[in-house]
Amino acid sequence: MATGQWHDNKQTTKKTTSARAQPSPLAAFSEHTLSNNIPLIVKKHSGTFISIRFVIEGGVSLLKETYSGLENVTLQLMLTESANFSQEATAELEKNHDFSITAASKKDYSYIELVCAEKDFDVAFNVFADRILHPTLREKAFNALMEEKKAAIAQKAATPQAMLSNELRSAAYKHHPYATSPLVTQLSADKITFDAVKQYHKKILGAEKVKIIAVGNFSGGTDGTGAEKNTDSATDGEHDSEAAISIDSIVAKTEDAFGAKSPIAPLNITIPSIPPLDFSQHKNLSQKESALFGEECYAVSYFNAPHRFDADYVPYVFAGMILDDLLFDEVKQKDSAQSAVKSLGVGIMEGMEQTGIISVFKAKTSEGLIDSIDEAIASFPKEKVIRRELNRYKKDYIMALYEKNREISGVADSVMTSYVYARNPAKYLERPDRVETVTAKQIFEAYQKYFSQKDGRKWIVLTGKISAETENQ
Repeated sequence: MATGQWHDNKQTTKKTTSARAQPSPLAAFSEHTLSNNIPLIVKKHSGTFISIRFVIEGGVSLLKETYSGLENVTLQLMLTESANFSQEATAELEKNHDFSITAASKKDYSYIELVCAEKDFDVAFNVFADRILHPTLREKAFNALMEEKKAAIAQKAATPQAMLSNELRSAAYKHHPYATSPLVTQLSADKITFDAVKQYHKKILGAEKVKIIAVGNFSGGTDGTGAEKNTDSATDGEHDSEAAISIDSIVAKTEDAFGAKSPIAPLNITIPSIPPLDFSQHKNLSQKESALFGEECYAVSYFNAPHRFDADYVPYVFAGMILDDLLFDEVKQKDSAQSAVKSLGVGIMEGMEQTGIISVFKAKTSEGLIDSIDEAIASFPKEKVIRRELNRYKKDYIMALYEKNREISGVADSVMTSYVYARNPAKYLERPDRVETVTAKQIFEAYQKYFSQKDGRKWIVLTGKISAETENQ
């Protein structure tokens, strides 16, 4: 096992500490800048586990559709082994230490995350940093990974769910960066080469793309004046009791790994802004018939949705919750004896630009289905009725927020999305107050703006009405 990577470099630590950003809005947060200008966000959170996320901004906006999933493949290959930690050595460490290193790719960013027990942080962080900075990118491992991906794509390709997803992305995101998928597709599977992965790893280490987030029960930290921060007012259980690792040590360790001495440097990469989405001029109905669907029908509608931090986002979510209940009662259960619809619900496709969806799986027939859904949506309750049930919906929403932020990864995810999408890592902490203060009037207005106009919903319907003989003619 390689050790000694983390030097007690007083000069670097002092420089990094003095370069900290201005005070954060809440005492539980502190913002720092590494000597190569990479932002480091530290969030205090109670518990015995630590999360460190290496966030790579840009996502699909930096890739052509024919290279969908290249970033994700690169990240997965990076996690296989690295210069100082082979697969075997890492497996041995994992037997005696509690940690995991995972990666994920979204539309606007990807990340590599270390989750480890506080007591195992030093060992786990060494492996984490080595995987990012010095991966052993082997062609044999790449070939095995791509064979797995191609097999999975082939297995799913003929399923209605996969076909519906492809049709949706093609229709909603034509001529938009989101037409590129964060994951490997049929179109890109043969385009992604080992050489492309090796070259892309260098782009992952572009300093202008990198953000680092650390969440844990850290001790210490200053408010920008040198005074110790008071964390008594922290909102989600942060405290310093028994904290074994200080914020200063996190800053120093991160600087030594990812700062000026690392391969991470500016590459003059410009992250394109994501154009707004507006579906008002899209085709109203697209229908595809295939014997592959048997006797069933699959459908999805897509429509405009607010940004996650817009003023009307929380009212929009409440309107969607109410519509979920309406669709269940008025459409799914309407013909329950014949199992008319197996699955039906309102959702959202996340991103810098978000997309509202209503998805229908395994409907018995497409005849009258959209009319039935439109009628259910049109029966949305008035403000007085919403007001009677509002507390129940608020409790459900607050519980969902609470459940997400119980675990260290959930907190890290909230900090990350707040920083990526609002440039404020604490922005997510405003959500509970917005939930508590939302009114029936705001919910009804969100319904009118985003859901009430049926022409605003663009439908894609996949149906198995025709026979195989007809299809082949």
